[in-house]
Amino acid sequence: MGKASENERIKLRATYLNNIAVGLIVGGGFLPLFVLMQHTDSIIAVIEGQHVSISSYAAALSPVFVCVLAMFFGQDFRLRALNTLNELQD
Repeated sequence: MGKASENERIKLRATYLNNIAVGLIVGGGFLPLFVLMQHTDSIIAVIEGQHVSISSYAAALSPVFVCVLAMFFGQDFRLRALNTLNELQD
């Protein structure tokens, strides 16, 4: 392969990794926050220290866990895309 075709392959791989990062951040980062808004009564009960069931704790904490995990992996894929672009040749 020539240098131009190799550079194009690298650009396509970086675009692919960047699109995965965007999908993770939008889908896995923002959607759980909307789910969290639906469970505000459970969250308030947990914060106030009221006796709540285990499912209320799970309803309050699972969207936060998913959000943090998605943001972490989104950032990881974004850094992989940037590192891939460093492989470009002049």
